[in-house]
Amino acid sequence: MINEYFKYSAPYNWTYKFPLYWFKNIVDFFRWIKWTAQRAFRGYADCDVWNTVSYLNKIIIPMLEHLRDHSGGYPAQLESPEEWTSLLNTMIEGFKASERISDCEYEGIGETWKAQIERDESIQKNGMKVFSEYYNGLWD
Repeated sequence: MINEYFKYSAPYNWTYKFPLYWFKNIVDFFRWIKWTAQRAFRGYADCDVWNTVSYLNKIIIPMLEHLRDHSGGYPAQLESPEEWTSLLNTMIEGFKASERISDCEYEGIGETWKAQIERDESIQKNGMKVFSEYYNGLWD
């Protein structure tokens, strides 16, 4: 009973866990150095492989947005730059839906939650289809 009282007390938590936070920060710092070196030498780190889908979503979305906003051209089989912008928006929305699926960012329960997931899966499939179709056109 007395432990429950001190559990929410700020000074108790501060003094009790303070050395653990320092140790965790030191360990995290050395992990960060290791992962930075891995990215420099092989292009990816061990922590990137742990959740590849989430990592790729975080990288690809800003790249596609940059390509959409600063692109100097578009694939030859398309008729206009507006069509390319529309396709890039479809790809971006597909990857954002994939990010919501992997992060499980849904509210509600039951059918509402299920409907949101099904809608995002549909958006993701459409975006991935367009992405794979125009993969070789992703250059500036």
